[in-house]
Amino acid sequence: MRIRVKLFGLLAIHVGLSDYTTMMELDISEGMTYYDVAVALSLPMPAAVMFSVGGILKRPSELVNDGDDEVQIFMPLAGG
Repeated sequence: MRIRVKLFGLLAIHVGLSDYTTMMELDISEGMTYYDVAVALSLPMPAAVMFSVGGILKRPSELVNDGDDEVQIFMPLAGG
């Protein structure tokens, strides 16, 4: 199955994208989780990233669904 992935911030730079507005397509196997997608992209500390599909946060352990139009991956932010 093929999904579109949008990475934000330093994650985009890590995989060689010029900026966070660029989308990439990724072929994945059925039964993969969002965490598996982060590992497939060789993201640093894949357990420390967050996933969103259609504006809804996804757990890393959830399965990627055929038809997930755009998987967004970003690092959590904190501040005060």
